[in-house]
Amino acid sequence: MRRAGWKAKHLGKKYVEPATPKMDGLPELPKAWCWASVEQACDRIVDCLHSTPVFKDAGRLCVDSNCIEPGRIVFERARYVDEGTFTERNSRMTPLEDDVIFSREGALLGIAVRIPTNLAFCLGQR
Repeated sequence: MRRAGWKAKHLGKKYVEPATPKMDGLPELPKAWCWASVEQACDRIVDCLHSTPVFKDAGRLCVDSNCIEPGRIVFERARYVDEGTFTERNSRMTPLEDDVIFSREGALLGIAVRIPTNLAFCLGQR
């Protein structure tokens, strides 16, 4: 799937397989698991904008580190932005189903959340 998507966007160019991880000294994994490099596991890595959006009482969903816990989005803490802010914040990348987002600051550093089905949102700061 990665190769097909890449080839569709880069007609006539040669696809280069992602680098494999260096396996020296890595522990044995459970059956059906394998080691992979970041390049093998990710189609893209994008950082959110480094600014806090202006939040509104209603509008489009905006997810930031304030509303995530390990493995889930806490919708009761989610905030909202207007349509223009939503579009601007998604201009570099729109979060998609099955993407994984990570918090990047403070006490919540490194919390991972897999994006569920049918959830349109933009990323806040952090």
